[in-house]
Amino acid sequence: MPDGPGVTHWTGFAPEVLPSMSDDNSKLRNAGFTLTSADYTAALRLNMRSYYRRPLPLLVLAAFAALALFILVVRPGEDATLGSIALGAAIGVLILPLVVYLLFVPLRARKIFAQQKTLHEPVSIAWSETAYTASTPTVTGTVPWSNYFDWLEDDRMIVIRQSMTLFQMLPKTALTAEQAADIRACARAGGLKGA
Repeated sequence: MPDGPGVTHWTGFAPEVLPSMSDDNSKLRNAGFTLTSADYTAALRLNMRSYYRRPLPLLVLAAFAALALFILVVRPGEDATLGSIALGAAIGVLILPLVVYLLFVPLRARKIFAQQKTLHEPVSIAWSETAYTASTPTVTGTVPWSNYFDWLEDDRMIVIRQSMTLFQMLPKTALTAEQAADIRACARAGGLKGA
């Protein structure tokens, strides 16, 4: 891709590690898509769900659930005001992640999607056993699989994370079943956990 006004070109490593599209599977090793606001929302939700599957958030939620149960079962005849405040706080902490997931994530996703013009650009992707490349009209990047933190996937989206907050999105509608299996195999071969 030629450099010019408004074009950024970066690669994560030397050209000899770039995905080779000359092998027998070259037709399986590339795809293209344009993200929608709904795709971006699905990626943010998938990323958020992975956070709440970690031990610490689950322990905190369990502790507040136990507190709410304790207040309801053990202390029903005690000071009603204190009990009501504690119960309300415990229930609020339990409901907050759900409210964020259902209401705030979609609102934030739509706002960010509207602001960030690069999310509207068509994306061409390619992959090999060593790396993943994503290209838009303004940005091209190639990252070795070993530089990614992990892989998240649900029925709609694949999220390839460099960290918990930096990730690349790949709608499953952009891939055939063969391509999805191949990119997973390449990611695993490159050392990416979760693929």
